Parts: sequence; structure tokens; C-alpha cells
Amino acid sequence: MSTPESLDPKTVKMLWDQNQHKSQDKTSQSHKKKRTENITQVIADGIQDNVISDEAYTEETGLDPWINSETPESPQIENTDNHSRDCIIKISKSPEEKDLRKENTEIPDLRRKISEFDAERAELTRMIAEALKMTKEERTRRAVENAKLKARI
Repeated sequence: MSTPESLDPKTVKMLWDQNQHKSQDKTSQSHKKKRTENITQVIADGIQDNVISDEAYTEETGLDPWINSETPESPQIENTDNHSRDCIIKISKSPEEKDLRKENTEIPDLRRKISEFDAERAELTRMIAEALKMTKEERTRRAVENAKLKARI
């Protein structure tokens, strides 16, 4: 077996690249299987297996692996905390938005009621027009017929 000193730099680089690709392939395969698991568990498993790379860590967490993320002074953690606080404030800050949402839900109900009133008004208008068309003779004839019906009862 040859020692590292006896290998030329190209061979060392080629072997290194092959090893990196193999470890990245193993990492990506294991992470595909574990997609539904908690991300911290996936990272912990990768670290335990010693196959997780810096790029994979950065991709999984969004943090730089060379910065100590566990200290409270870490700018990465502070930025994510500020970002989450900003999102919460944006989501819950506007009472006007709540009022507008309430009005938007009331608008379809009001439109439905207006269309019902319009339909009722059209029906009444039609009935009034029919009543006005009746002539005096028709009214008297109907009155006589109604009187005959009442007499039978």
C-alpha cells in the first residue's frame, strides 16, 4: 500500500472527490428516507454518522457551520429571532385588516339579500301591472263570480 507522501496531488484530489461524492450520496439518500422526521434528528443522525457535510448542514439549517450557533451572541440566531418576531407582528398587528375581512364576508350576504329583494320587487311589479290591465267590466264580472261562489258556501 502506498503512503500519502508517495501519491501525486492529482490522485489524492481524485480520491478525495470520490470519497466526498460517496458521503454526500449516502447523506442525501438517508435524508430522503427521513424527510418526515424532525430536522434536528436528521442533523443529529448525520453528525453521529460523520457523513454530513458543511454544505448539507448549511442547506438543512441555514446556519454557517463555522460559527458557534449555540451561543446567545450568535448573529445568526438573533436574525432568525427578529425575523420570526417581525412575521408575528405583521400577521397580528392590523385591526383594520380584521374589519375589512369581516366586511368582505358580509358583502356576499348583502348581495344575496339585494338579489332576493330585487326578485320580490319584480314579482310585485308584475302583479301590479296585471291588476291595472283589468278593465272595469272584468272587475265587475269577477265580483259577480266571487259573490256566486260565496252564496254557494
